[in-house]
Amino acid sequence: MSQYAISVEGIGKRYRLGERERYLTMRDLLTRTASLPFRLLTGRARRQAQRDDLWALEDVSFQIKHGESVGIVGRNGAGKSTLLKILSRVSEPTRGQGEVQGRVGSLLEVGTGFHPELTGRDNLYLSGAILGMSRADIRRRFDEIVAFAELDRFIDTPVKYYSSGMYVRLAFSVAAHMEPDILLIDEVLAVGDSEFQRKCLGRMEQLAGGGRTVLFVSHNMTIVKSLTDRSIWLNRGKVEGDGPSREIVDTYLASTQTGRLMSGVFDATALNEKRDKSEYYLHNVVLEELRLVNEAGTPAGAFYENSAIRIEMLLRCNTATKTCRCLTNIYSREGQLLFRCDPGAWTEGMEPGLYRATVVFNPGSILPGAFSAEVVITGRADTVYDRIWDAFQFDLIPDPKPTHDPHLLMYDSSPDTTVKTTDRALIRVQSSWASFEALHAQSAPLASDGLGVRK
Repeated sequence: MSQYAISVEGIGKRYRLGERERYLTMRDLLTRTASLPFRLLTGRARRQAQRDDLWALEDVSFQIKHGESVGIVGRNGAGKSTLLKILSRVSEPTRGQGEVQGRVGSLLEVGTGFHPELTGRDNLYLSGAILGMSRADIRRRFDEIVAFAELDRFIDTPVKYYSSGMYVRLAFSVAAHMEPDILLIDEVLAVGDSEFQRKCLGRMEQLAGGGRTVLFVSHNMTIVKSLTDRSIWLNRGKVEGDGPSREIVDTYLASTQTGRLMSGVFDATALNEKRDKSEYYLHNVVLEELRLVNEAGTPAGAFYENSAIRIEMLLRCNTATKTCRCLTNIYSREGQLLFRCDPGAWTEGMEPGLYRATVVFNPGSILPGAFSAEVVITGRADTVYDRIWDAFQFDLIPDPKPTHDPHLLMYDSSPDTTVKTTDRALIRVQSSWASFEALHAQSAPLASDGLGVRK
C-alpha cells in the first residue's frame, strides 16, 4: 500500500462559461473531431477557448499521508470545493490525476443524496448506502447515528420538514459513523449550532486520532488551526502555500488584509462588495461610507491598545423611518466574535437624505492583534435594514508605555500541557493577589470546605 492516502499530480479543472456540462454521444465526438481543423484555421476555436474557459483548478499537486489532518483554506472561488468534488469522484478533472487509497466518506453539501419525501430513517439508510455502508452496518450503528444527530423524535418525519441544521446533523452523523479511512468535509459545519459544532469537532478529532485521514475545508480559521496540523492555501485555482497550519493561516489572513491598515477609510465600493444583498433586508437605511479615526483625529487602521476608536459613518436614508440602530460586532482574525458595540437606538426619526453618525468605543481588555467588524443597521422590532460582513478591519498594537505586565501577552506553558507557547490570549483580565501566606509543615491540614480555607 502507498504511504500516501491522497496523491494529487497536476490536477486541472476547466469549466466553459455559458455552457451546461453534459454527456457527449459518439456522434457529438465525431462531429467535434471532424470540425476541429476548420475551427483552428479560422481561429474560432482558440478565440472561443480564450473567451469562455475558466480554470477552477490549475496544476495542483500535493500528497497527504495516512492519518494526517489537513485543512484547505482560501477565498471564495479559489477552487476548494472543486478539489473535494474531484477527490470524491463527483467530478472528473480536465487534466492530471488524483489517487485515493482507502474508503472515502465525504460531506460536501447539506443533505446531499437526501430525498425530501422520505423520512429521516429512510434517508439514513439511503445516504449510508450511497457512502458505501452495508445494510447490516447501518442497522448496527443506527441508534448511535440518531443519538449523535439528536433527532430521535423526528427520525420518522419526512426531511422536507427539516431545518437546514437538522439536515446537516443527520448528514454529518451518517458520514462520521461509517468510519471511513478518509473523511472529506466542505464547510457544512457552519450551519449547525455551536454545541453541535463542538460535537462534530470532537468526532473529527477522534477519527484523526484513530489514524484516519481528514481533509477539511473551512473559512473558520480557529477550527482549521485547532483541528489540523497542516494546511494548503489555494488562490485562484493554484497552490499558494503548503505547510504548518498556523503559518499558512497567518500568511493567508495577512494577504486578505493588505493595504487596509494605513488608510482606515472604507468607501462605498469597498462596502458594497461586502454588503449582504439578501431580499430580507429592507435597505431603508444603508451605510455609504465609513472611516476609523484615532484620538488625534486622524484616519487610521492601527490603534494603540486601550485607546478610543472613533467610527464615523455616512448613512443614506432611502425611506422615512422613526428608529435607527447601528450595531458593530468585533471579531478576531480567526472569526471569533469578541464583543458587540451597541450605542442604543436613534429614535429622533429620519427623513430621506444623508446623515453622518459617530460611534466611539474603547477595546478595553482586548490584547493586541488584528480584528475585523461587521456592521448591522436595524429598525424597530429587530427589522434589519442593512448588513455588511467584514465592513472594516483594524489592528491593535502594543502601547509604547504599557500599564500592564507585557509578559501577560503570552501563555507560558510547560511541555506537558496542550497549550502551545505560540498561542495568544484574546482578553486581558485584571487580577491581583487577595492573600499570600506561608504555610508551615507543623500547621494543621486545611479543612475540606471547597475553598481551601482553614477553619
